[in-house]
Amino acid sequence: MYARCPRGRKSVITLEDNELCLRLSSRKNRDSGSIMRRGCWCLSCDKTCPVHALWPFFAEMEVGSQPFIGFRPGYALNLLREMLRQSNIPNASLYRTHDLRRGHCQDMVDSGSTVAEILRAGQWRSAAFLQYVDMDELERGAVMEAHMDESSSDDDQ
Repeated sequence: MYARCPRGRKSVITLEDNELCLRLSSRKNRDSGSIMRRGCWCLSCDKTCPVHALWPFFAEMEVGSQPFIGFRPGYALNLLREMLRQSNIPNASLYRTHDLRRGHCQDMVDSGSTVAEILRAGQWRSAAFLQYVDMDELERGAVMEAHMDESSSDDDQ
C-alpha cells in the first residue's frame, strides 16, 4: 500500500481489505494528501454501500481512467439534486454535496462509532465534526463508552 498517489495522479480508487479506498494527492490543509476508507454498510443501506454498490462501477474501468475529469462543483451539485429529485426526496433543491459528509458523520454516531473513529473517518484534527452531529446522541455514546472502559478495568482488578 502507498500513502500517496502515483506521480501525476490527483486521485486513485482501490479496493483493499473489503474497504473502498480513495487516495487524494492533496486535500485542503494536507500537503501530503489524504486516504479515505469506507467499508461495507449493506446492512444499513445496500443501495449506497461503497463496497458493493460503488466498487463494481470502478472495477469495470481500465487502470488510469478518469471518471470525474469534467466534474466541477456546480455540476456535482446539480447532479446530486437531480438524482434526489428523481428519487422523490423532499426538498431536493436544498441539499448540498457537503451534506454527504454530514450524513456519514451522523450515521457513524447512530451506529455507535467512537469519537476517535469519527475523527479518523472524517480526517478531522479538531472538534469541527461536532457541527454535523446530534450532540445528545454523541454524548450518550461517549458516556456509555467511558462506562464500559471503567467497568472492564474494574473487572481486571
